[in-house]
Amino acid sequence: MTTPTRTYPRTDRAKVFNFVESLAPTPEEAPYLASVFSKNSLSMKDCKTLCDFIARRASEMPLERDAIATLGLPSLPQNNAPAARTASVA
Repeated sequence: MTTPTRTYPRTDRAKVFNFVESLAPTPEEAPYLASVFSKNSLSMKDCKTLCDFIARRASEMPLERDAIATLGLPSLPQNNAPAARTASVA
C-alpha cells in the first residue's frame, strides 16, 4: 500500500502503518487504508476504518503477539481484574 505522504521510521504512525501492512490488505481494502494514511490527522471515521480492518483480520485469525508488540501495545494500563470490565446484572 503506497501513500502520498512520507511515513517516518520509529514513529507511532510508522508502527501503525507497518502493522496494517503486515495484515495484508486486499486490493479492495487498500484504497480506504491508503486514504487514512495520506492525511496529516485522523478523524473518528478514519479510526473506524482502521478498527474495522483490524477487527476483520482478528476474526479471521488471531493477531500474532510479535505484531502487537511491534505496534507498541499495550498502550493502556494493564488491569488483571476481569470483573472490573463487566457490568453487573443487578
